[in-house]
Amino acid sequence: MNIRAKFEEIWPVPDCIIWSEKWGEYMPIEKGMPANRVADEWDARLDTFTRCQETTDFYVSLVDEMVSAMDDLIFYTDDAYSPTLYSDALGYAKKTMERAKQITGAKE
Repeated sequence: MNIRAKFEEIWPVPDCIIWSEKWGEYMPIEKGMPANRVADEWDARLDTFTRCQETTDFYVSLVDEMVSAMDDLIFYTDDAYSPTLYSDALGYAKKTMERAKQITGAKE
């Protein structure tokens, strides 16, 4: 489902406006100030919603990667305690944190 479809599922489009594929924005069906204002409001809402989705997607992917790495870390440390396994787990945790910093830096 695309972002606009998600948006319209939450906020149904009023009858006085339609989506224009040509212009990539909401347009009033009939000319007039009230419909123009509604179209402008829906464009602004969609823009905000799109930005929120993009920001959320980034953090969701970062959290997914961190959870996966922590699952691996728990597997290493639950196996059996030994200095070698502990050292490996610690090294893996450090690599994971460096990766998270790299992703964060790339997205900012």
